[in-house]
Amino acid sequence: METEVPQNMPTESSINSRAAGLVSLALIFFASLSFTWVYLSETATPPSAVQTASAAEVIEPAPEPLLPTTAFDTITLEAEGAIVVDQTTGQALYELNADTPLPLASLTKVALVLAVGGALPADAIITIPRDTSPYDTTQKLRAGERWRLQDVIDFTLAVSSNTAADILAEEAELPIQQAYLGAPVEGATIWRMNQLMQHLELSHIYFLNATGLDESATQAGAYGSARDVADLFEYAAESSPTTFAATTKESFRLQSLDGVVSTA
Repeated sequence: METEVPQNMPTESSINSRAAGLVSLALIFFASLSFTWVYLSETATPPSAVQTASAAEVIEPAPEPLLPTTAFDTITLEAEGAIVVDQTTGQALYELNADTPLPLASLTKVALVLAVGGALPADAIITIPRDTSPYDTTQKLRAGERWRLQDVIDFTLAVSSNTAADILAEEAELPIQQAYLGAPVEGATIWRMNQLMQHLELSHIYFLNATGLDESATQAGAYGSARDVADLFEYAAESSPTTFAATTKESFRLQSLDGVVSTA
C-alpha cells in the first residue's frame, strides 16, 4: 500500500535532499566545464589543453582529518560501543564495536522529536494532561498548563523526561495516523520513528517505545549501533538545527502561555 505523505511531514524525498543537493552541484559543475570548453575553443586553444585543465580542477587531494587517529590510542571507556567520525571526510577516527546494536536508553528521544516535529505544526499548543514529575519542583510541566510545542520538546530533551516524551508521542498519534495509510491504530508514533530509520537506511536502530526505557529486565526499549546513532545525530543536526538548539545549553527557563515558569 502506498504511503500518503503530507507537506509538513518528513518524507523519503526530504530526507534525501542532501543527495539531491549534491546532484545539483554536480550538474552546475559540468555546466561550468561546458562553458569553459566553448570559451577556450573560440580562442583556438587545443582541446588537449582544455582536458588537462579540467582534470587539474577535478583532482583535488582529500582533506586531512580534523584529528589524527592516534589521538584516541589511550582512551578508556566504560561504554560497550563508541565511534568518532570526522564529518568533513566521513572518516571514522575511532571505533569500538561500532556496528553492534546496544540499548539506546534516552538517545531514543532524538528520533521521537524528529517524528513529532514532522507530524505537528510548529505553532502547535500542547495542554499538558498530567504532571511530568511527581515531585514538587520547578523542573516540571504541570497538568492543565498550555505550552508551545518547541518548549515541550526543549524540556523533554534537556530534562530527559520520560513523561514529557510520552506526552509528545501521544500528541502525534492522530496526525500520523491521518497522514500515513500504513500507520497502525496504536503506536503510530513509534511506527513512524522506525519508518524514519528505514528511510535513513539505519538498519541497526529500532524502537519498542518512545522513551527508551527498558521493556523488561532482559529487553531494552530501543536498540542501535554507535555508527547508526552518529548518522542519526548528523541528520538531526543538519535537518533540524533549531529543533535541537536548546540541547547546547546547560540550563534555561521556559514560560507557558499561562505565565507559568519552569526550569530545565
